Amino acid sequence: MHCLSVNDQNLCVFTSTLIKENAYLLVKGRKALLVDPNDSPDLLAFLQKAQVQEVTIFLTHEHFDHTCGIPLLQTHFQTTLVCSHRCAEVIADEKNNQANWIYYLLICQDEQNGTHLAESFQGKDSKYALVPNHSFREQLDYQWEGEHFHFQTTPGHSAGSCCIIWNDAAVFTGDSLLADRAVITRFPGGSTEQYNQRTKPYLDSLPDDLLILPGHGNYCVIRELRRETA
Repeated sequence: MHCLSVNDQNLCVFTSTLIKENAYLLVKGRKALLVDPNDSPDLLAFLQKAQVQEVTIFLTHEHFDHTCGIPLLQTHFQTTLVCSHRCAEVIADEKNNQANWIYYLLICQDEQNGTHLAESFQGKDSKYALVPNHSFREQLDYQWEGEHFHFQTTPGHSAGSCCIIWNDAAVFTGDSLLADRAVITRFPGGSTEQYNQRTKPYLDSLPDDLLILPGHGNYCVIRELRRETA
């Protein structure tokens, strides 16, 4: 776990061991805001030590590695779940909340790198169904403890992907925009056509000084990313 200052707030980042996805946590008193809960063992311990009672959860998309921490959180805290309408449809069926495709992805990585990540991942595939408290079809403006969040659907990596702009200063991009790797559109629910037609123009319209908080990898300012790809 490490923390960074965003909007004059202390934002904590929990990165899982195997898939390396990022979960972002903001705590205010006994309330917490969590984006894309993963299975980091430090996350629950941190929330309990902070004596958090209520957790609001935002999802950038429906893939297992970004939702797998939710069932455990729901057993310990009062939770509110917010996501896109398409994401809500997918996670409502437990057969969609499985990690088979992640397991095969790790097998491919093991073959390339000589690692044993897939073996370590076995047994993590627990089934669960999730029902959000709030969902939206295209856009949503959401207020939490004096903070403003604007949700915008960004299909392509998955059908239910979205980006979440925080106080016009930072954006949680999930896997729709990554600072150090290409966006994958070949996973279930993905579409290169949707990404190029709908999501890329939206991302290109974002201001240069917006801080990218991605689902995997490092954060950066959009200006830096555009300079690297120019």
